[in-house]
Amino acid sequence: MKTDANKNITAIQYNYLNLPTQVTINGQNILYVYDATGVKLRKTVNSVTTDYAGNFIYENNVLQFFTNAEGYFEPSSPPLGELEGAYVYQYKDHLGNIRLSYSDANHDGSITASTEIKEENNYYPFGLKHKGYNNVIVGTENNYQTFNGQELEEELGKNTLAFQWRDYDPAIGRFNKIDRFAEKYYSVSNYAFTANNPIFFSEVKGDSLDVSTALKQDRKALTTIVKDLQSKTGLTFTLKDGKLVYKKDADGNAIISKDADGNDIGSSEARGLVTGALNNSKIVNLEFGEIKEGSGVSFETDDGQQYIALDPTKIQGMIDGSSKGLNNTTFGFAMTLMHEIDHTDIGLSKTGHGAESTTFGLTGTVVDRMNKIRRQLGSSYGQRMSYASLNSYGSNYIPFSSSSLSILRSNPTPGIVWTVSNSNSEMLNQIYKTIKY
Repeated sequence: MKTDANKNITAIQYNYLNLPTQVTINGQNILYVYDATGVKLRKTVNSVTTDYAGNFIYENNVLQFFTNAEGYFEPSSPPLGELEGAYVYQYKDHLGNIRLSYSDANHDGSITASTEIKEENNYYPFGLKHKGYNNVIVGTENNYQTFNGQELEEELGKNTLAFQWRDYDPAIGRFNKIDRFAEKYYSVSNYAFTANNPIFFSEVKGDSLDVSTALKQDRKALTTIVKDLQSKTGLTFTLKDGKLVYKKDADGNAIISKDADGNDIGSSEARGLVTGALNNSKIVNLEFGEIKEGSGVSFETDDGQQYIALDPTKIQGMIDGSSKGLNNTTFGFAMTLMHEIDHTDIGLSKTGHGAESTTFGLTGTVVDRMNKIRRQLGSSYGQRMSYASLNSYGSNYIPFSSSSLSILRSNPTPGIVWTVSNSNSEMLNQIYKTIKY
């Protein structure tokens, strides 16, 4: 957007990141300064300069607030020595909207509604505030965390919310610029907010594995996948706007969990596969359903949308059918998901199913990558020696060691082998690692 007659915006200048550096409204200017990654550092309107130093907000070089996990701290006066002021606690709804800000100003352990509730906000779905009730503001108004946790810019009648990459106008429910990930949402307007569903979603920022459908279909199965994925990668995952995201530090690096000895948990290959997928500009949708062949499948629809379908019942069957000498998660929820991710455009291999998927004893690129993950996780995970399974007496067998591959090749009726005495059966399970399903 270059102009907006409704707001008397006559000109907008942008930098190389397509972020506004100057907005001219009725002959007056709002000036912005950013760092090289697009983080806003300064805003100047007339004689007021606001500096953004991480969590610290300054106006004309005077500290106004600094934010924390519970809300923010508001200094009572310009600090000269020891910082004094009030801790302001904020209540958020499920979309991250700041609904209530309060502070125990007199330190009596209770909140007096008439004097210690600093601000209450109630919103219409697309972000306009309710008016006419509970609008009293006690102390300094904090516009830096409002709807969806974003800054409300009211200067010069601009009245927009400053998301990092685009300004959003709650009066019309639209952004002022095209979505930088527009190619991921063919069915939605490039200017739309939360896919026109602000009750269910908050605004996304380009995460690439959409699990919203899977969440509705089977929350328990999705929770199991996330927990298993954390143990295999060492990452910490959360769900945001229906997307799977991983936690990062202040520098944008993945936070990796450590064991008691200080070593990274999980497989570095698995971390690379998953973080690469989630950082991808494309989206792959995860769904649950009954799959005739196998426990997971990846496919693409006619409109170019990519999907991964997992069958939780079949995956549990793989877990239950693991031999005793094999870690039963080697073909569990996380490993199956990563296998299918690697078949899609957001994976590392990006390969379909070749001859290995039908010829017993062949592996292929995706299985080879998953075997590298298994090696990093430990010997109990075995090595998958064949993409295709061997069917015998109504059951399918997948070898996870060279010994099991050899015996399956030489004895096409493993169902008979496994019916010997209990002691021999346990020995075979330990030596000849397989999955039976």
